[in-house]
Amino acid sequence: PYTVSVNFRWKPVGGKIKFPNVYDADYKSQLEEAFEIHETTWEDDFCIGYFVDNELHGWGEIGSHVLTSPASDNAKVALLAFLKEKYEKIDKLNSKWNTSFKSWKELLNSRKNIKGKASSSDLLAFEKVMVDLYYKTCREVIKSKAPNKLYMGSRLHNHYYPDDLKHQKWIVPIAAKYCDIISFNRYRFVPNDLMPHDTTIDKPIIIGEFHFGALDRGMLH
Repeated sequence: PYTVSVNFRWKPVGGKIKFPNVYDADYKSQLEEAFEIHETTWEDDFCIGYFVDNELHGWGEIGSHVLTSPASDNAKVALLAFLKEKYEKIDKLNSKWNTSFKSWKELLNSRKNIKGKASSSDLLAFEKVMVDLYYKTCREVIKSKAPNKLYMGSRLHNHYYPDDLKHQKWIVPIAAKYCDIISFNRYRFVPNDLMPHDTTIDKPIIIGEFHFGALDRGMLH
């Protein structure tokens, strides 16, 4: 039995962080092309399922990078649509964000990183929309070609759990909506405390990478 990792060089959010711009016009088709490379595994009984990507990063910063992207970026356009739906008028957004944009177009063309309680809350809400779309798209592509195989997620960075729950609190429940198995990479002394912090999540988990280091040989820690 084996698993398969599906990877391709997608366009990163903001051109910087390790998270795909799921609004990019070519993102889904490129994922489909990358998955078609593994066509011989779709009907292979020994193939358990598929991981897509590995240890994505930038949690909590994705919305900010979209905000500072150029107006031509599809994710930036989607962010503006998200904000318009919430605030309707730019004046209402200005009041909450403590900004002075004269129009939605001015905000679209702005490359400023706006910091504040209200803007941070809105950008995180949009980030969750993007993360949801990411896992949804990955599942759709896999199940369209290999419906009897498992979608095994993106091998979430889990090295500091349970000491650091900042992003795990909301990412894991979103991943659980679409993944058949939730996957984590785990560099701790023991795996015993590895579990979703939300006990209502009823999904199996798998460790994609595990390691405990030595100081006398091999790759030190």
